[in-house]
This record gives sequence, C-alpha cells and structure tokens, in this order.
Amino acid sequence: MKDWKDKVIESVNPKSRAKPPHDTFDKILNRIHDEQERTRPNRQWVAIAASIALIVASNIFMLTSTRQEISTNDNIYEEIISDYNIYADDN
Repeated sequence: MKDWKDKVIESVNPKSRAKPPHDTFDKILNRIHDEQERTRPNRQWVAIAASIALIVASNIFMLTSTRQEISTNDNIYEEIISDYNIYADDN
C-alpha cells in the first residue's frame, strides 16, 4: 500500500518543470496581431459611413428649411388674397 501512495505523490511532484516550446510566445503575439487586424475598421467602411451621415444630415436640413419656406409662403398668399379680394363683404 505504501508503494502505491509513493507513486501517486511522485506523479504529482515532477522532478523538472514543464517548459513551453520556444515558438509559443511568437504564436501568441501573431494570434493577437491577427485579431487586432480583424477588429480594426476598414477605411473604406469609415468613408461610406461618413458619407451616409452627411447625406442624412443634409436631407434633414433641407426638410426643415423647406417647411419654414412653405409656412412663410402661405402667409404671403393669404395677404395677397385678402388685398385683392373681389368678393369681399363691404355692406
């Protein structure tokens, strides 16, 4: 029984430390570098996103300015109609 315990204890306490292969550190660095390249946005996509944002912003600006012009045009038409009202009630 004692021999069995000694074998188990010896297997847990190795005589020498485990050493990684020499190129392990290089493999880790290459893997990190590959992941960084995959997550880095492509300049083409950044340019496309910026142009879409510019188009959307200009459309919003044009819509708001057009609405303001329509409301001022309605007021002008009302003034013209009231000035030249042929069928006015002048009792």
